[in-house]
Amino acid sequence: MTPPSEKKIVATLRSATLSIFKADKDSLTVRSVRDKAAEILGLDEGFFAADEWKAKSKDTIKSYAVSSYIATMFHFFWTIKISF
Repeated sequence: MTPPSEKKIVATLRSATLSIFKADKDSLTVRSVRDKAAEILGLDEGFFAADEWKAKSKDTIKSYAVSSYIATMFHFFWTIKISF
């Protein structure tokens, strides 16, 4: 089986990160996202352990998780009205 395009893999990693982030922030790990993305894409279990995707997937997941957290916090503070 030919693996999906890099664009599709990255999009799926981001989607899986956001899905787990929204469901349960405490269960968000690089491994949980890799497992979910591999399942969605129908990839072999060790796909993200290969040299090409090991660092790339970790960086993608971490950067998207941080972005999601910042966006959530921004939204929280934006929606509450604090008077000084």
